Amino acid sequence: MTSGAAKLVAAGTAFFAVAFSYAQGPAAETPRKWVDSFNAYKSQMRPLGAAATRACEGQLQRILKAVDDNGACTVDSDCTLVNQEPFGRTIPIRMDSARALQANMKQFRDACDNQLSQAFYNSELVHVPACVQGRCMVKTSVKK
Repeated sequence: MTSGAAKLVAAGTAFFAVAFSYAQGPAAETPRKWVDSFNAYKSQMRPLGAAATRACEGQLQRILKAVDDNGACTVDSDCTLVNQEPFGRTIPIRMDSARALQANMKQFRDACDNQLSQAFYNSELVHVPACVQGRCMVKTSVKK
């Protein structure tokens, strides 16, 4: 191999090594959003006519977006946990949005959900709303 070809191979190898290590390096995890679970909740809808299905899908989309959009906080007391099937028992939401959101979730459950899935309460755990990095979250711990 000529000197020029060897340098080219070495440069190419170094480039790919750097590119590979960069691609494998630490990456910021994309925050999960409630709207990303649309298909999971949609799969739990009862059989409905086409118009009712579209209406329920729209309502579901609005509910999930509302959870995502109403989680900003500055202190723990800004947050609460909503308990409404089929969405679960510990939905972190801003206190001032909770009542309206829960009513909308209940209406969705009654009109759209097949009510076959349930979130079970684990009496060994304690769930507390908290403001973590500006978002309402759930802090879970084992009861003492």
